[in-house]
Amino acid sequence: MNTVLEKLTALGTEYGLKVIGAILILILGRVAAAVGRKVLRKVLRKAKTEESIVTFVGSLTYILILTFTIIATLAKFGVQTASFVAILGAGAFAVGMALQGSLANFASGVLTLIFRPYKVGDYIEGGGVAGTVKEVRLFTTTLHTPDNIKIIVPNSRIYADVIKNYSANDTRRLDLAVGIGYGSSIQKAQELLTDLMRSDERILSEPAPQVFVSELGDSSVNLIARCWAKRENFWPAKFDLTRNTKEEFDERGIEIPFHNGWCIWSHAATEAEKADVENRAAACVILCHDLSMRRTLTALLSAVRAVGRLVTSAKALPRRHAARRMRALAGCLGFSASRLSLGATLNGRPSRIIRGLMRKISLP
Repeated sequence: MNTVLEKLTALGTEYGLKVIGAILILILGRVAAAVGRKVLRKVLRKAKTEESIVTFVGSLTYILILTFTIIATLAKFGVQTASFVAILGAGAFAVGMALQGSLANFASGVLTLIFRPYKVGDYIEGGGVAGTVKEVRLFTTTLHTPDNIKIIVPNSRIYADVIKNYSANDTRRLDLAVGIGYGSSIQKAQELLTDLMRSDERILSEPAPQVFVSELGDSSVNLIARCWAKRENFWPAKFDLTRNTKEEFDERGIEIPFHNGWCIWSHAATEAEKADVENRAAACVILCHDLSMRRTLTALLSAVRAVGRLVTSAKALPRRHAARRMRALAGCLGFSASRLSLGATLNGRPSRIIRGLMRKISLP
C-alpha cells in the first residue's frame, strides 16, 4: 500500500508540475498574443495603414503566437513536436501550391495597401487596363473607365506590371504637336502658340510655356508646344488649346498640311470618254511639268488632286487601256499590278512621284 502511494505521489509530482507549466505557458502565450495584436494594430494605425490590413495582420499575429504556444505546451508533456511541425509545414506547402494564384493576389494586395502606389480616386494605368480606382481589396482592385465601365483586376496583375499613376502629382505637362507648311513662318507660328498658352488662365506661368521645332518632316515643319497645368485642368486646357490653335492658324494664314489619298478602278468606256480623259491627262502633265522640288506644298497638293480626278475617270477607259495605265501607275508607286484597285497616300517626295506618275499616264 505504501509503495502504491509513493508511486502515485511521484507521478503526481512529476506530471502535476508539467500540467502547471503547460497551463502557465498557455496563459502567458494567450496574453502575449493579445498584447502583440494590440501593439501591432496601434503601430499600423499610427502609420495610417488601410484598416483591412490592420485587422488582417493583427489576427494573423494572434494566430501565429497561439500556434507556437500550443506547440510549446505539447513539448512540455514530452510530445515530439518535430514531426508535428513537419506535418504542418507539408500541409501549408500543399495548400500554398493549390492556391498559389490566389496567394499571389493576396500578397500583391497586402503590398499595395502597405506601400500605396495608388489609392482610391487615382486614375492609373497598369496590367493592360486604365481607369479610376474605386476600391482596393486584398485580392482585387476595382476600376471605372472614363466611359463608365467597371473593371475588376487581380492585384497580382497590376502589381507585377508598370503602374502609371496620373493623379500622383498636382501638375502635369501638356504637349501639343502641330505641323505647319514649309512656306509658313516658323517665328510667327511660335509667337502665336506662345500667346495662346499665356492667355489661358488654366495654364501655369511657371514653368513658362515653350515652343520648339521638333522635326523637319516630309511635308511639314513639326512644332511642339509645351506648358504646365493643374491636374484637374489638363484635359480641358488641352482640348481648348487644340481648337484655338486651328482657328488662329486659319485666321493668320498659317498652313497646316495634310495628306491626300486616291484610288483607281478600271471599267469599259466609249472613244469620246477616252478622248476626254486624254485631254485631262495632257493638262495635268503640263501642270506637273512646271513643278519643281522647291515649290510649296500647296501647289503639289493641287497637282495630287488633279491626278486623283484623272485616275478616278479611268473608269471611262476600255478595259485594255485602263489595265495598261493601271500597271504603269502600280509600277511607278511600287504596287502589285494584279490588284484590281490601287490606293495610296503620297508621302516622301510628292513632286518626283507626280512627275513620274504623269510620264507613265501620258504614254500612248
